[in-house]
Amino acid sequence: MRIVLGHGGPDVAAYLETALTEFRAIGERWGISFALTELANLIAMHGEFAGACEYYEQAIAVVTEVGAIEDVVRMRSRQAQLYWLSGDGESSAAAMAEARGPRNGSPGRRR
Repeated sequence: MRIVLGHGGPDVAAYLETALTEFRAIGERWGISFALTELANLIAMHGEFAGACEYYEQAIAVVTEVGAIEDVVRMRSRQAQLYWLSGDGESSAAAMAEARGPRNGSPGRRR
């Protein structure tokens, strides 16, 4: 909630890591995906695009388990942007294809 309310502060990464650990302990998938996504956004702001993409990959796996496909589209689009910024055009294109999803005949991407 600190992040949602704009009160992250310098300790935000520690809060997110703690939240992620606790959400994983209780199996709370929405919380897991939120913490992973926020961690991805945080490290992306520091130029750590590959690490951010990995957090997104983990978040996508979690939301896919519960069928939240609309979240996958948003996450893959952001992931495509981060791959592009890191100079990996091939992974960027693959993430965009995944964002478009099976409704356009594109199979799911697995890493």
